[in-house]
Order: sequence, then structure tokens, then C-alpha cells
Amino acid sequence: EEITFPEENSYAVPPPSVALAEELPVAEQAYSDCVAHVRSFLQKAQSDKKVHLGSAKPLVQTIIKSLNRNVDALTSLAKVKRYDTYTFEHCVNVSIYATAFGRFLGLDEQKLLLLGLAGIFHDTGKMLVPQDILNAPRRLTPDEFDIMKTHVQLGLDCLEHSTPMPAAVFAGVAQHHEKFNGAGYPN
Repeated sequence: EEITFPEENSYAVPPPSVALAEELPVAEQAYSDCVAHVRSFLQKAQSDKKVHLGSAKPLVQTIIKSLNRNVDALTSLAKVKRYDTYTFEHCVNVSIYATAFGRFLGLDEQKLLLLGLAGIFHDTGKMLVPQDILNAPRRLTPDEFDIMKTHVQLGLDCLEHSTPMPAAVFAGVAQHHEKFNGAGYPN
């Protein structure tokens, strides 16, 4: 499914419908629930080699609803970095930022859902990369980086064996390390 964008001059950030102080506790709970759920299904993907799309949809819908009420609440939470849960939080953060940006672009709810799901699932393959490479406290060697780059294909393989995945989500996972100038990986 091709995603089309509104005219450039039509971008507008809708004003918050709820004060930050009111939305922040709701966003904190949503963020915590999302991270816990992502941790659960990504860890399960290590053994099952598959994920379940249906369990992630409510997470992204919660993100969309919170962003619609007050975009600053969730985006401020996504800025906090905790390295002990980095991969899980990173997937949630990418979903939040991508959905917030899609909202800014004026995408409809269905496209925001697809964008958020791509963010949630984009690093699924990292759970299948050896932990000593994934969590190396130093710059990776060229050979280790080659192994790390396989996470895209590993994630795609996992998604292919999972519940049916919308083509736009699959494409987001497949292309999340590709660059506009043709560099990047895996292609």
C-alpha cells in the first residue's frame, strides 16, 4: 500500500486537547505497558522465531490516542535513555516518534497505525543476533558489524513466519537501515 502525503503547506500540528500535567501520568503508564509488552514479545521471538501482530495493534493505538491528546507527553518520555532495556525502549521510541511525525504530516489513523507497527517491529531481528555482539560495550569490528546487519533479514524471516503482516509494515522493517542516497543495508 502506497502512502501519500498532504501538500507541503498543509502541515499543521493540532493543539493539545489535554494539559501536559494531565496527560503525563497516562503517557507514563502507556509507555511502561508498551515497553513491557515489547520486551515480552521480542523475547518470545527468540525461541518462537515469530511475532503476533494482533498483540501490538492496541499498543500503537494507545500511542496514537496519547499523541492526539498531547504530543509532548509521550515524546518527552521517549527521550530518556536506559541502557538496561535499550532494545525494547528503542522499538517503542521509534514507534512514538514515527507516529508523531506521521501525525504532523496529516496521515489518517490507519496509516498512523501502520507506521507505529513498523516502528514496534523494526528491530525484531536484533533478538536473534548474538547477545555479545548486540550488547558490545565498544565499537563493533567489521565482522561483528556484518553479523549485526543481518538483524534486518532475521527480522523479516521472523515476520514472514508470523501472523499476516501488512505490506507497509513489512516494507518499514525491510528498509529501516536504507538511506535516501542509496547507501545503508541490506540492499
